[in-house]
Amino acid sequence: MLYSVVRTLMLLGSLVITSLIPALFPPDISGVWEIELQNEAATEQLTVSIHQNKAVLTGSYVGSYQISDIIGEFDGKEIMFEYLIDGIRVMYVGQLDGRTLNGTYHAGSFDQGDFVGRRVGPTTL
Repeated sequence: MLYSVVRTLMLLGSLVITSLIPALFPPDISGVWEIELQNEAATEQLTVSIHQNKAVLTGSYVGSYQISDIIGEFDGKEIMFEYLIDGIRVMYVGQLDGRTLNGTYHAGSFDQGDFVGRRVGPTTL
């Protein structure tokens, strides 16, 4: 009886630890990412340099219009980051799928669409 209780507690403990590891030590997505935005009207290319410290993301955005700092978070699977362009908040929410980021973006209340990002190199921007 005591053996089965100890075994059950060990199994539950290992499940909890296994589920926490990705959140405590997410994969490192630091680097330069080329991102393609698609909405109803057009397709746009931009570059994002991401610096990761555990779950916190910082870096910079370089696009057609300007350069801006980014902030965000990454839990090992889901990513969220944002930056400001002319006072408009642009937010990306998506998932890491192997070596690709996929998701949606919203630029204020007037523009939204899908994005795909691919890492092209180490952080250099």
